[in-house]
Amino acid sequence: MYETALFVQLLVFIVVSSYLVTRRCFSIYHPAVLYAGFHFIVFVLRPILASYFNYNVGIYSIYRFFPTADIKVTTILASMLGFAVFTLVSTQIGASPVRFAAPETHETGRRQYRDSFLVIAAILGPIAIYSLQHTYRQAIGDVEFTMIMSRASGHYLNTTGNGYAVDAQMLAVPLCALCAWMFRYRLLAFLPIIAFVLLRAGTGNRGPFVASLVTLGLLYAYEKRIRLPNWKVLSLLLVAAMLFRTVGDDRGASVRGVLQNSPAASWANSEVRDNRFLESMDYQNEAFLQYIVWVVPEKSQTYDYFLDNLEVLVAPIPRVLWPGKPDAEPFPQVRLFDFGFPIGMTKSLPGEGWFALGWIGVILWCGLAGYILGRLYEKFAVGRSNIFFTLGYLCFFPSLIISFRDGQLISVLRQSVWYVLPVILWWAYARQRAGKNVQRRSDRGPHTPTSVQPDTGFLAKLPPAVRRRRLALANKPESPSA
Repeated sequence: MYETALFVQLLVFIVVSSYLVTRRCFSIYHPAVLYAGFHFIVFVLRPILASYFNYNVGIYSIYRFFPTADIKVTTILASMLGFAVFTLVSTQIGASPVRFAAPETHETGRRQYRDSFLVIAAILGPIAIYSLQHTYRQAIGDVEFTMIMSRASGHYLNTTGNGYAVDAQMLAVPLCALCAWMFRYRLLAFLPIIAFVLLRAGTGNRGPFVASLVTLGLLYAYEKRIRLPNWKVLSLLLVAAMLFRTVGDDRGASVRGVLQNSPAASWANSEVRDNRFLESMDYQNEAFLQYIVWVVPEKSQTYDYFLDNLEVLVAPIPRVLWPGKPDAEPFPQVRLFDFGFPIGMTKSLPGEGWFALGWIGVILWCGLAGYILGRLYEKFAVGRSNIFFTLGYLCFFPSLIISFRDGQLISVLRQSVWYVLPVILWWAYARQRAGKNVQRRSDRGPHTPTSVQPDTGFLAKLPPAVRRRRLALANKPESPSA
């Protein structure tokens, strides 16, 4: 019966993906395309491999549960439902094709906002570097690792440090990619992202440096007006995938060995390390969802009703200021660790929906995610926003893969806030500078319109109303909010 469900899952994926491909919004910038890739890997391809090669025997033993055929089939159906709902809602809300900005928009943005970008980079860069070097020193053993895992929630907790100081290195994700964009992808402009990738890979943690490479690929593809990845973008993604696998195998030991010019020990357990294709914990969302279906609601006798997302209210408060701070959500209805040992588990979007309210929860949660992300995409796609919103969306987009995998609201905020914060601060600072320039002009006296050249070339071919508007805008002080 389970094998039949896997075959049906594959057919449903083909049908829904065929619908997605025919939509005008189909491109590498749409969240439904990213979710389709995520769903195919963890809920379609890997379960087939796991069924034939017994991938999940180890995880079942660790988690102390062995799902029945009914639980496995229910898991497949829940993941299919979530995929279909997310795709349909997001493509209906975000239905417009990408309208790429004109090439001169990028050049104008670089020329007009380069100085303000360098100021923001000079402020945030040292913070990211300090955080990154501290994490790297932990990896090589110079600094003691003081985080402990809570037995109640399975979350790692800071015992001496501060979570903001640890996560601040993720500021480098957008800053390094934007540096390459700002300086037109010249060789020297890649030095920051190369350094970040090597140091972050040396820590054994992979997500942020992959996100930085994906952001770089998106920025390049958008400027070159690429809707589907060409060989350059695919090459960059292939490099990111190879680094992801290499670093995962030895937890960065090979990279540390290169940086230290000497052999480095790996803190991964070589006896239990997964070596087969897609076997590692990074791709086991199907097994994680099986555990949730196994617990909720039969064993827990209740649903969570989305209350675990209230963690967003307590997570920003440092533990040093709140000694009794909850390990996770403030009002837990279901404790998954009461029924097994689901260490390293992530819920995924359909898993969070099931955890909250069963079948109805899957529809509500995946539909809500599709609606919000569809709205963001639509604002990006129509091309009516300024350059900062466009850059912010492209920096935010790679964080969605973690959001799809984790499923909870806190996961979105924990990652994306660092990815978009530099762009927000850059926009605010550029706007303030523009306001001061306008004030200086007004202090010097009435504004004198600039001389207008005769209507020649492209401008002469435009309708009269469009020409008048362009000439009027040319005589206004430039502003990042224009």
